[in-house]
Amino acid sequence: MKIRLICIVLTLLFFGNGIGHAASKTPLESLSNLSEKALQLTKAGHFDRAELLMNQFSNQFSDLSSQFVFSMDQVQVISIAHQDAVKALRNENLTFDDKVSRMVKFRLVMDALVSTHQPLWTQMEDSIMNLYNQAVAAAQEQNWQQFHLLYNSFLTQYDLIYPSIKLDAPTETVLKVDARVQYIDEYRPEVLTDPNGMMELEALAQDLKSLFNQSEEDEADPSLWWVIFTTGSIIIVTLSYVGYRKYKAEKPRRKKYPKKLKD
Repeated sequence: MKIRLICIVLTLLFFGNGIGHAASKTPLESLSNLSEKALQLTKAGHFDRAELLMNQFSNQFSDLSSQFVFSMDQVQVISIAHQDAVKALRNENLTFDDKVSRMVKFRLVMDALVSTHQPLWTQMEDSIMNLYNQAVAAAQEQNWQQFHLLYNSFLTQYDLIYPSIKLDAPTETVLKVDARVQYIDEYRPEVLTDPNGMMELEALAQDLKSLFNQSEEDEADPSLWWVIFTTGSIIIVTLSYVGYRKYKAEKPRRKKYPKKLKD
């Protein structure tokens, strides 16, 4: 009974601490939470309320920046995404979809900064790759009009995740992908008519796959595994100690009342 009680107390203690730690938000997580709320308000058409949250974000972000929490590159990316999103909320000439799109880009940036595994931008892999593969197929069929339409759609999706990948993906990979994206966009006629241009299209497809693959991580939170391992180890040590104490207590009694030998 005592052993069970000890195990239960230890389990509650360690898992309770883990849960409490997960529930408490860091300043970065609070900023990310503000970006999510602002996005949801924008989707609901409450642009004024979303702007209020964006102003609150700006104040908290300035406080953290003064404490050198962010690198210069992070400050630049976050600031640009924030400014574009606020301008979109204030611009009455922009469509609803444009406002939401700017807020989505900002939301992805903050999530990329906070998430330790599988950031939101990686969830756009299927839609981005499908658009690009369709564009390549159109180019192979020499359907130039379809290629332009599909590549433009691909560029729109790519633009949404570009600030996020600058924060989250290896710099060399990002530069390589972006150089090819811009080259194909700028030299579309040559790419579509030159055999080497088709090689560029195929090379970009491989680079995009590498970009997403390099950002894949285990779904399990490392901190959760640490809690499980720590709790399990302490329970094992406790059981071993209790068992040893019990053995020591029973040893004199065994000497006093030894078992009868079989005939």
